[in-house]
Amino acid sequence: MVIIKTDYLTDDMLDSITDLVLDVNEADNVKYAVPDDADYYALMYDDNDTEVIISEEVDADELDPDALMGFIALYEMGETHDNETVLELSAFTAPKHRRKGCFKTLLSSLSEELSDFAVRFAVYEGTSNLEALKKTGAEYDHDELMMALMLSDAKLIGNDSFKADIEIETVHTEEGDYEEGKVTTPYGECFFKLYGPRAYVFGILTYESKRRMGYASSMLRQLFNKLKELGMDEVTLEVSSANKPAKSLYDKLGFRTMDRLSYYYMIK
Repeated sequence: MVIIKTDYLTDDMLDSITDLVLDVNEADNVKYAVPDDADYYALMYDDNDTEVIISEEVDADELDPDALMGFIALYEMGETHDNETVLELSAFTAPKHRRKGCFKTLLSSLSEELSDFAVRFAVYEGTSNLEALKKTGAEYDHDELMMALMLSDAKLIGNDSFKADIEIETVHTEEGDYEEGKVTTPYGECFFKLYGPRAYVFGILTYESKRRMGYASSMLRQLFNKLKELGMDEVTLEVSSANKPAKSLYDKLGFRTMDRLSYYYMIK
């Protein structure tokens, strides 16, 4: 086996992890997104050698794209847990290579990179990845809810005591262009990205002294009205099951829970 650690995916690597994630989704009846925007990756390839070789620099053209056994994608999050920066990991093992120690070997290969972080995994309950994760001693922390709102069903009428400033700009990348934006108010802010007819909203914040006064609801209503004017059909967001005030707000606006991921932290 060969483990490649890299912060850049070649086209072959991206195609390989995409195929592997699709295989996992089909085998486990789940909906993991392809982690094509991670900060760092560890990929394990089968080269018919029992020795595990870890290489930082390997010519990607020498790798057989079909030989990908599993991989871990690492995301450095802008938050802390127990005073340590959170590093979120997405781990996948090809169904035909399960129960061969791939996940354990990949995780071990990243011990140095993980040492200074609070390491978190987000997994669907009942899947094989969860079974492997529990064997490491990881402990459950909370659920993350993926919620969606059809703008045609949104409750967008209300008394707004302020006008939200909504800015949108186009971002150009090698993979294509997309639009992102920011909502600014005297009482809070949030961010969003536009993907075709869908919008993803994140970073929703009401300043502490202004909470529970209806400002977040007003801010989001104004944003959703703007998105509806732009031809958006659906808004999605994520919220922790532990954040009951936020969950209650989204319920009142008409959001529905579409998926649920369980968060586990590695115990050092």
